[in-house]
Amino acid sequence: MATNQRGDVADQGTDPHSDQQGDDEGSVDGDEEDVDPDLLGVLQCDDDDEGDQDADDPGAPVGLFALLGHGRFILEWADVSEAMYDEIGRSYSTSRRGDPKIAAQIEKALGDADSILNVGAGSGSYEPAGRQVTAVEPSGEMIAQRPGEAAPVVQASAERLPFPDDSFDAAMAIFSDHHWADRQAGLAEMLRVARRRVLLLNVDPSLTPRFWLTRDYLSGFAGLIPGQYRYPGFWTEELRLLLGELEVHPVPVPHDCRDGFYQAYWRRPHAYLEQQVRDGISVFHRLPEAEVSGAVERLRRDLDDGSWAKRYADLSGKPELDIGLRLVVAELDQGAVSR
Repeated sequence: MATNQRGDVADQGTDPHSDQQGDDEGSVDGDEEDVDPDLLGVLQCDDDDEGDQDADDPGAPVGLFALLGHGRFILEWADVSEAMYDEIGRSYSTSRRGDPKIAAQIEKALGDADSILNVGAGSGSYEPAGRQVTAVEPSGEMIAQRPGEAAPVVQASAERLPFPDDSFDAAMAIFSDHHWADRQAGLAEMLRVARRRVLLLNVDPSLTPRFWLTRDYLSGFAGLIPGQYRYPGFWTEELRLLLGELEVHPVPVPHDCRDGFYQAYWRRPHAYLEQQVRDGISVFHRLPEAEVSGAVERLRRDLDDGSWAKRYADLSGKPELDIGLRLVVAELDQGAVSR
């Protein structure tokens, strides 16, 4: 039985999965005949080619093998286990707090939705006030980090949401879906339980290798991203196939961003030298300790001798930067209006 952070029992209702067999109505089966053949011709390739694709060649064929004919999308960087998040969660709330400018864009995108499901909710940083929010989070340690005034939380996974169909006006996942074990199943579940819209906030993985920290110091991060996700447009097209028509909005990151995700300190490089900051970022838990410590020492050296400041002088006066953060909105009810 799931409880919220105050020890209250969160009402899960009837388990919608208890009697499901085989192909569920709420799932996406990934059959090729359901996909536009023109899109298949452009995007599909063999599994064997995936590891050999040249991420610097925009004209290279892009594969949808992880989507089509394989039943599940499992991203290679999506193996941040519940146990790992139990470890991260111990200090998560000290460095990961909602940024008001990012929160404002999420609020606007939620529109007239009153009941909200927050999937992979963590400590609840972006749960909007004044709405009926229910959180889902698999990690007990993350749940323990939620403040006393946070929304009620159910300990469950994105792939198996314990709610009936059409239970919420909107379902959202904030910096979450890339960690799910089965992303296709999780997104299908969000579609199943949402009546009006589905929101995702995350970084387009094709833009991650362009960030200075990855490019100059922590190149191993790019290696965690499967080859097909390094191609511009692949991530968006995959989401479109899963969620239907959608809008993708750039979310500029302010120079003083309060939420300490990986790219948040783009103008404050000294922050990456702090263990507490790195502890709240899953990438640093995914890479070998020797690689992380080597990157930190190189960055420290470049900051001490002024190399970093000289190389990135153009960043010093920017109030915000597009580092690839995107807000994806899929409208399920075209009659819904925005606030």
